[in-house]
Amino acid sequence: NDVETQEPVFRPPLSQQVQQLENKLLNANERYQQLDKFTISLDELKQFKLEQLKYFCSEAIYGGFISSVNEYEFGFNELDQANFTQQTLLIVAAGGNYTAPIAWKTKNSGVVELTVTEFNTIINEAAAHKLTQQNKYWQLEQEVLQAAAPNEVDAIVW
Repeated sequence: NDVETQEPVFRPPLSQQVQQLENKLLNANERYQQLDKFTISLDELKQFKLEQLKYFCSEAIYGGFISSVNEYEFGFNELDQANFTQQTLLIVAAGGNYTAPIAWKTKNSGVVELTVTEFNTIINEAAAHKLTQQNKYWQLEQEVLQAAAPNEVDAIVW
């Protein structure tokens, strides 16, 4: 008989497979909230906490900002950031000769026209908004890394 025997392939029970798929659909905050924080190692808990904080940092950045110049609220997700970069490059490439009004969609006032000066101020505010959130994450990251017990890790919040 030339029949080859194959090693059995281990597959977790269906309920475990479903749980694994559901976990992939959770965001980092939801995964952290579902942890049994006192049965995993401190290092694992710290990793989950850092993922949660990164999630909150991204949400804060992507949530946008309000300009102090005109009270317009600007989105700042990945597409918004790319659009800001593209418009900035157009202004820079014009070598100081860009004078056309800049049409920009805001979250609270629809499409508005901005001057180059206003746009440049908004770009600086956008950069400050992003850096503020990153600085907050970096501070909280250090607190997580220095935590000596699970309750200390859990007490760190965005």
